[in-house]
Amino acid sequence: MLKFNDVSFGYKSQRELLFSHLDWQLEAGGIYGLLGPNGCGKSTLLYLMTGLLLPKDGNVEADGCDVSNRCREVLAEMFIVPETFELPSETLRAYIKLYRPFYPHFSDEIMQRCLSEFDMPLDLPLDRLSMGQQKKVMMAFALACGTRYLFLDEPTNGLDVASKKLFRKVMAANIAEERTAVIATHQISDVAPLLDGVTMLGRSDSQSTSEVLCSSSLKALTRQLSFTLETYPPKISDKRLYTERTPFGYACLALRQDEEETPVNLELLYNALQQGVRIPDFS
Repeated sequence: MLKFNDVSFGYKSQRELLFSHLDWQLEAGGIYGLLGPNGCGKSTLLYLMTGLLLPKDGNVEADGCDVSNRCREVLAEMFIVPETFELPSETLRAYIKLYRPFYPHFSDEIMQRCLSEFDMPLDLPLDRLSMGQQKKVMMAFALACGTRYLFLDEPTNGLDVASKKLFRKVMAANIAEERTAVIATHQISDVAPLLDGVTMLGRSDSQSTSEVLCSSSLKALTRQLSFTLETYPPKISDKRLYTERTPFGYACLALRQDEEETPVNLELLYNALQQGVRIPDFS
């Protein structure tokens, strides 16, 4: 489990805190989306989870261990792929040989399988790869490390449409049930089919601090909320939370009563939350 205990954090260059007294947790196992507008702190939360940033107050725990202590045993169970990075001029084969000893669960089988899916060679110098190719290499290495926690920051940036589809396929095939992956992104449609749960960030009213607007499994959202597309403007209802006009009609978000379950529309939910709609805690 990843757990934030009364965490406050702000950058020295900013007068206001980015997060204030944040309490939040993610259960172990599954793929979680960390969604929110640019500047709301998605990347910051990833770095706090890995101990690369330290909170001003409070602490962050991974399986009961304070990540700020940077214990070797904890670090061996974490891998983060940042949004931007630079790879050395050596080959991928040399890179693997150098870094695999830090990860006791490293799997050559998964590495080879991912590289085969991505059609990436072992002997091409890493610094000659395009950004999209570098992302594929790092994704393959991250999955092969077999860490209990995997953190991905905007992993689909720089990927074309076909590569995004391939990214989802490789992720789904190589994340075991006991592993926890957290994907921070503002490109919801790129990752939506992968997700078991979602946390959405935003700012309430005019405050500069960010907060968790929703944190729930998709199963819970499906049980409690209804997502429909209406041909005509819907009637006013106490259960209807948000309506958005689209080229195809009126997308509606409502509290579910006796209706059949509907697939979760994450983009509609995201838009509703950013417009100030608040939903009950379904966790």
